[in-house]
Amino acid sequence: MPQNTNRKCDRCNKLKNYLELCGDNLLCRSCEVQNAVELSNIKLHRDIQNDASVDEAILSTSTDGAQQPARVDVSCAASQIVFNELLTYVYFYRGRSTAENIKKVLLHFYTSQDISVAKKEIMSLCQMQSVSLDVVNARRSSSQCPASEAEAEDILLIFDALDNLNAGPLQDIKFVASSLDRWPKYGPEEINIRSVIDRQVLTDARLAEIISSDACTKTSSQNLQIDKMEALLADLNHTSSQLESASQKITTQLIQLDNAIDSGCESRHDDKRASSVKSPVDRALNVVISGVAEDKQPSEWRSKIVQGLAVAAGRQVDTADAFRLGRYQQGQTRLVLVKLSSIWNKRVVLSNSLILGQRDQPDFIRRMFISPDEPLEVRRKNMLKRIRIRAEREGKRVRVSDDGKCLYVDDPLAFSIDVNSVGNVSAS
Repeated sequence: MPQNTNRKCDRCNKLKNYLELCGDNLLCRSCEVQNAVELSNIKLHRDIQNDASVDEAILSTSTDGAQQPARVDVSCAASQIVFNELLTYVYFYRGRSTAENIKKVLLHFYTSQDISVAKKEIMSLCQMQSVSLDVVNARRSSSQCPASEAEAEDILLIFDALDNLNAGPLQDIKFVASSLDRWPKYGPEEINIRSVIDRQVLTDARLAEIISSDACTKTSSQNLQIDKMEALLADLNHTSSQLESASQKITTQLIQLDNAIDSGCESRHDDKRASSVKSPVDRALNVVISGVAEDKQPSEWRSKIVQGLAVAAGRQVDTADAFRLGRYQQGQTRLVLVKLSSIWNKRVVLSNSLILGQRDQPDFIRRMFISPDEPLEVRRKNMLKRIRIRAEREGKRVRVSDDGKCLYVDDPLAFSIDVNSVGNVSAS
């Protein structure tokens, strides 16, 4: 038949090209998939009738003295029916699609247990037919390939191996799907991107047809929607005017409230500034070291500090930070504030700081003096106490004010905590 001849499908009566019709029944692809079970039953009964007619012809031609031919093969072919949806799908589509597409459908539609059962069933058929196959090993899942994928490949290989045998055992077996729910509703080639594009083109054409047929109904519905939109727009305009008036009232009230807050808060700003207290500084890990010579290279004096701390603690002491206090002045040595890594290191360094003054220590270590980092008020009280003890040791007349903030040595003021003034008495 010429390739450009058109003919109707026997099921849906749609005009199709001859190349689009499948099998001897001349069905289109969709009808062939939908009626796969029925076609399989029809073919089964047809084969049974053909085998029976062949058997009758053989019996009619036999002589009276000849032995009657055995009918074992024909009855076996007619009675050996396998009810398995997976094997039926593979048997039906293996000549109509590629093995790769069939394997994709099996892996996505059936479970690994279904594939394993199907493989065992077809291998048992091969044993019943006395067919030896090489693909008989049990499969296990691995990191590269799951067992179900390997077993699906084995099923396809077994079908190919049965086809290559001269005996043709597949002709004696009929595969039947007993449950359509376990039969894929599409063929392997329908997952191809080209078939998807073809269906998309048909869908677009059908959609355009529907749009054109519904154009008149849409016109009336659009008019109705326009009326509804106009009514809704009028309601929105009315609501917008109400909201605008309410917004103006709220704005006026906010301005009045803002003015009242400004006038009431101006008198409070000064009180807040005076009463504001700075957050306390964490001095728990800090120590102050004096007597460290100035150097343009911070690494030099910092290494000396590390050595002094190691001598005082008797071991290496970790420091978090170290920096000079105050501005640099020629001829003066600034204090160094050191932040240690733990409170235990601070206690050990302070308790053993007298070791730095021993004679066997280097000169730069003997000049160091380590003291805790204390607030300004505490430092001034300690200085007042040192000046008083020094003056009493020298035999001078010492007097402290009632509030404990002023120190008088031989009547003149020697030191005051508030003004930090020192008279003739040295504070060292």
